[in-house]
Amino acid sequence: MWSNVISIDKMYDKEFDYLYEKIKADKNVSYAYEESRSRHFLYLASLCESSLDVIANVENSICEVYLNHFKLKHFTKNFKTLSDPLVALTSALLLFDHAYEDALIRKVLSEATEYNIDGILNFRLGALTENWNELSDLISNLLANSQTDDDVYSVAQFINSQEGGINRLMLSENQLVNLTKSKNVEIENFFDNNDQNLIFAIIKEKPAELVVKNRRLTDSLKRSISPFARIRESKYD
Repeated sequence: MWSNVISIDKMYDKEFDYLYEKIKADKNVSYAYEESRSRHFLYLASLCESSLDVIANVENSICEVYLNHFKLKHFTKNFKTLSDPLVALTSALLLFDHAYEDALIRKVLSEATEYNIDGILNFRLGALTENWNELSDLISNLLANSQTDDDVYSVAQFINSQEGGINRLMLSENQLVNLTKSKNVEIENFFDNNDQNLIFAIIKEKPAELVVKNRRLTDSLKRSISPFARIRESKYD
């Protein structure tokens, strides 16, 4: 029998809810929830024969929390408002150094006795947050010379060029699909604006091309996505 516990400060309710949903969707894991005044606790257990799959799912989900939720908060905390150009830039930043950061997190998780999410970030992932700080300083310097939205998009395009678009996506009226990887893409509610959530979801998939089927894109959406991918629109039925 494999067992472990996920815990996180209640100031991160959104991140806990994300992890909770991922755990509930895994049929191979049993779980129980407890809470204290300041923390959420999710106790996990699985049979030995399915434990490797469960661990992989848990740690994949935790990596998503670090590399999407926490990294996003780190880069947006100093923005007074989040315009579409800044969302595009932030989305590109989340892809920067992704392979290095993912490997770093997985190594730390493999050595951890339990999944104390914020504790691991604060005390075991100093190299990760240092990397984010350095990147924040770089972007602040670049944005200091940015006078227009086009300037911000140019910075975003420069950041994106270091990783490069590799996937073909299709956006229909109700669905975003990564055609290259044959998977549906979840459009999560990171922002209060649906278009910005869509921008984030598209850029995060490293698009080379976006096929738009039976849907009209606003000019703002086109402007935000075009620095990252070719947009090919089919006729709206």
